[in-house]
Amino acid sequence: MQIGANSMLSATLGRAMTDMRSTFDDLTRQLSSGKVSETYGGLGSGRSTSLAMRAKLSQFTGYQNTITTVNSRLGLVSTNLTHIADLGSEQRSDTDPSVSTVIANGQTRAQVDARARLDEALSVLGADFAGSYVFGGRATDHDPVEPSAKILDGDGAKVGLRAVIAERRAADLGTVGPDGLGNDQVGRLTVGANSGSSFNIAEDGIHSFGFKLSGGATTVTGATVSTPSGSPPSLDIGMTQQANDGQTFRLTVTLPDGTTDDLTMTAASAAIATDGSQFQIGATVSDTLDNLRSAILIQLGTESRTTLAAASSVVSAQSFFAAGPNTPPKRVDLTPPATLATATALRDATPTDTVVWYTGDDDPSVTARNSATAQVDNGITISFGVRANEEGVTKVVRTLALYAAEVYSPGDADAAKRNSALSDRVRSALEPKTDAGTITAISAELATAQDSATAAKGRLDIATNTAKDLIDSVEKADDQTVAASILTVQTRLQASYQTSALLAKLSLVNYMG
Repeated sequence: MQIGANSMLSATLGRAMTDMRSTFDDLTRQLSSGKVSETYGGLGSGRSTSLAMRAKLSQFTGYQNTITTVNSRLGLVSTNLTHIADLGSEQRSDTDPSVSTVIANGQTRAQVDARARLDEALSVLGADFAGSYVFGGRATDHDPVEPSAKILDGDGAKVGLRAVIAERRAADLGTVGPDGLGNDQVGRLTVGANSGSSFNIAEDGIHSFGFKLSGGATTVTGATVSTPSGSPPSLDIGMTQQANDGQTFRLTVTLPDGTTDDLTMTAASAAIATDGSQFQIGATVSDTLDNLRSAILIQLGTESRTTLAAASSVVSAQSFFAAGPNTPPKRVDLTPPATLATATALRDATPTDTVVWYTGDDDPSVTARNSATAQVDNGITISFGVRANEEGVTKVVRTLALYAAEVYSPGDADAAKRNSALSDRVRSALEPKTDAGTITAISAELATAQDSATAAKGRLDIATNTAKDLIDSVEKADDQTVAASILTVQTRLQASYQTSALLAKLSLVNYMG
């Protein structure tokens, strides 16, 4: 008689064997996959830790990707800013006020080089990073600067820098020659007729054009140079005693760009220079005063064609390059009856009559740096925008364009002196500085932003590793522990199978024996 196996095998043993088999299969899967579970539900209480840390990892990865992009962009911007600064430095070194030899198209070697460097600077400012123009502030979809040809020579009905300079120069020069009333005019100054013992020099109106009287002095006994006064300002030059050889008069004028110029006239009884630096001692005090007046007019005329012209170019360029989409350049106001020689005011240019060199973002309510921002960590946002119209950058472009715009006509007797005056101003403008707004200052601000991003990346790297460790502690299966558990379960399972096999073979005879 055979005893039934089902009666002998308890349900408990069967369930235990099934559970052990399931455990064995799960341990085998853990050993092969390295994971405690294929689902979050299988992690038990550890699933909340896993979900939270994975969310953090996703956030950290986003920040890290942003930092990588920002650092790459800042690397490009930093390189380009350095290059622009180098272009300015090279131009300053190559500009020699004493060299005025024209080599091509009415320009000196330094001017030809300035045009080449201007093209290069504008190309650098038109750089894009992954399709985004980085020197346009928030306007990243187009090149923020115009090409040099448009900037210098205009575009159709819109005039460029050269025309703006010519217009302003004419206004600064004013009417030249006698006015029919015994007075002479030049550089917006009126030099009155000699009364016998004095003559007057007056500005021709209240405006920003031409020479401005700053004062003067004399070493001639009994002579005077009064302090400028009145509206418009004027001064008197008087002489009651005859001048002696070597005695001087000095007249100081201020130019449109804020620089000053001294006109010095030295008394001489012998042959005198024709450039106005000397005045002939005449037979009478009145004759000497006449000669002094003539010398002053000669020097004012020369200075108006040279230093005044150079200063006029500087202020024209400053106005032209101060422009942007929301800031029109200034032009001479020719509202009738005003002419270029009699103008007394400036007007805003229009988008249809003047080229605007910078077409990027120039919203005054947003700083250049804040025109591009990025969050690089919880609660940490860096500002790394840059605009081509920032003063430090613009100064280099403006100065290169200013120098490249000047052309000397053949036979121009004043070319050398005008070139010298302009070259002096170019060198002065390109002198390295570190104050606010310079390229050095801009680079320092961007470097600070990059340092913040780099520091954030360091913290994120640590936080990322910590999060990964926490995830691994919950999700990752320990190979040694799993292997030991497999051996234990395998041994128990094998014993259970052997017991089941023995029980399955048990008969009544074997049982009673």
